[in-house]
Amino acid sequence: MAQERSLRQPSSIVYVPLLGRCAKQTQWSFGLQLLRDFRARRGKDDLFICGSSIHACEKSGQWPQALALLQQLDCWTLEGNVVVHGSVLSAATHGQGSEWASATALLCALQDQEIQSNVIIYSSSITATSLGQKWQEALQIFYSARAAGAVNLIVYNAAISACERGSETGLESL
Repeated sequence: MAQERSLRQPSSIVYVPLLGRCAKQTQWSFGLQLLRDFRARRGKDDLFICGSSIHACEKSGQWPQALALLQQLDCWTLEGNVVVHGSVLSAATHGQGSEWASATALLCALQDQEIQSNVIIYSSSITATSLGQKWQEALQIFYSARAAGAVNLIVYNAAISACERGSETGLESL
């Protein structure tokens, strides 16, 4: 009986590869359907499934959907981790620049929650901010990354690109 029930209720082992395929093929809406299906069948929430759904939204450039899923984690009593937040911030880099304020707020929320940011978090935040023509804010994020020891070539390139978008004088600050 228990084995029969488990066959009717697929585990995350089935869903995660499907969601990965959704991300590769930028099928974010199907990824959200899979998330709803998982929640309906399993009757519980799973951070890997939600994170994989956010990743599908990220790869499709669907910032609003990725952010909405992140906000939904609280209702589902799940705590986001650095990977989930990184996917949401990366989705912001696919936008037209209007996401910079939300991306900066998300970075601040990470710091408030004491989730240690990494180079993906910082480079995505810098890029999202620079797309909003806010090179000074991008530099402030860069300085935070440097102080945290979370800089690499990608973070430097994001900061340089931000300065190039905004002002030549910003390059001197690096």
